[in-house]
Amino acid sequence: MPIPSKRHLNRCLVGTSDIKADLLRHFEQIGIDTGQDLRKNGVLAVEAVLAFSPQWVRTPDGKYTPDAKEKIRDWIAISVKWLRAQFRDNFVNAVLHCDEQNFHIHACISVSYFNDRWQKYRLSSDRFFGNKKKLSNLQTSYAKALECTGLQRGVQGSKASHKDLKEFYRELNLAKIASQNLGLESPENSPVKLEKWKNSISDLSDEAFEYHEQRLQEMSNEAAYWRQKYEQLQMSLDGDDVLYQNRPRNQH
Repeated sequence: MPIPSKRHLNRCLVGTSDIKADLLRHFEQIGIDTGQDLRKNGVLAVEAVLAFSPQWVRTPDGKYTPDAKEKIRDWIAISVKWLRAQFRDNFVNAVLHCDEQNFHIHACISVSYFNDRWQKYRLSSDRFFGNKKKLSNLQTSYAKALECTGLQRGVQGSKASHKDLKEFYRELNLAKIASQNLGLESPENSPVKLEKWKNSISDLSDEAFEYHEQRLQEMSNEAAYWRQKYEQLQMSLDGDDVLYQNRPRNQH
């Protein structure tokens, strides 16, 4: 969640503070007529968010490590270099956000490409980001560029769904509150660690359910056993009453 008092720390890395103007300028440079060549429902650009896990630059108590500033500087330089190499002129804008709990970069990527058949530039987001394989390859390529920093790629093939930063921090805060109430260890400030924490809680919940279900079955069996004993005792007592009633009485 953005922190207004830190908003002044945000800064443009590429382009200007007017993303729309930067994108229209890019279209003009490559000859795309914004009045005729753009569909009303067409995708003009895609926003990419580049980030790292907070524990890379923070200690367990949340304080920055002595080399945090140098690490962040290197990460910014490598990220911008990778975006330029990957998307070339289509990389039209990038803004560094420092007003949230973790540094991240918002990059604006035009989806323009030169169509040989039409001999002109066209727009196609599918060409760049059209399937899971393309997105996975981009993540792998970015991770390779950052190998020198010690940062590692997220779990490849993970079933975890994408969440924006606001949703991630909301879930993280709820997890920490739940951990404190339950007397459990809190998850670290990392999407991967949070996912592992949630899986662990799910496993504990399943184990607790199985235990209580088994215990309930045992109690049910025990109740059935004593019910049977009660019925047998009741039948025995009823039989004694019949014998007593039919017993010959002394004649005087």
